[in-house]
Amino acid sequence: MLRDYVIDECVDTIQAAVNMLAALTVEQGEIDMAIGRMDARNDLRGRF
Repeated sequence: MLRDYVIDECVDTIQAAVNMLAALTVEQGEIDMAIGRMDARNDLRGRF
């Protein structure tokens, strides 16, 4: 039950972020570049 609650909260957070990106009319290419920057930062920090 706690697991389901945490999963639901994570998905709600993701949906809120996607809604914000849509409201800002962010394009897929911009998201892809941001993901690349995030991946690079995570590599430097030893994260997944």
